[in-house]
Amino acid sequence: RTLHLFILQVLACNTAMAHLRHLAGEVFSLAGYCQARARLPLAALQVLLRDSSAAMRAAMLHQAQQSGDATAGLWRGLRAFLVDGSSTITPDTPALQQTFGQPTGCKAGCGFPVPKLLALFDAFTGMVVEMLGFPLYTHEQSKVWMLHPLLKAGDLLVGDRGFCSFVHLALL
Repeated sequence: RTLHLFILQVLACNTAMAHLRHLAGEVFSLAGYCQARARLPLAALQVLLRDSSAAMRAAMLHQAQQSGDATAGLWRGLRAFLVDGSSTITPDTPALQQTFGQPTGCKAGCGFPVPKLLALFDAFTGMVVEMLGFPLYTHEQSKVWMLHPLLKAGDLLVGDRGFCSFVHLALL
């Protein structure tokens, strides 16, 4: 039930939880929904993300092939993926401070934990295939290898110059 509500919330442009009750036609407390969402296993959300991306790719390919486009979803015959890193902030809790850290120079008690994010996007659908999070002072290049198992022989991986090293090319 929680996962279905979460999907509905995302599909409704991340609508407010109070509005979600009306969309779903269900009665639940906002605090209860927050607690239930926090209990969703990360692995379940990752599988949902991958499966959603794969389903979107399959649907778009089917539609393109029905219209006679045999090369749909490919760039010069290759599946194309984009990789990029970013950062965000999280709520200021001791567990998140411990896990992600915060920028140096902040006064004690000020600032928020800042996770680094690394995402793999399907260039055809624009959907996120995988999203990874790491402590603040982790360079994306040191973790991009964790996305390699999602690629197949002959895939094209596009990233900015932060991902262009001999080591990365050798790992690929």
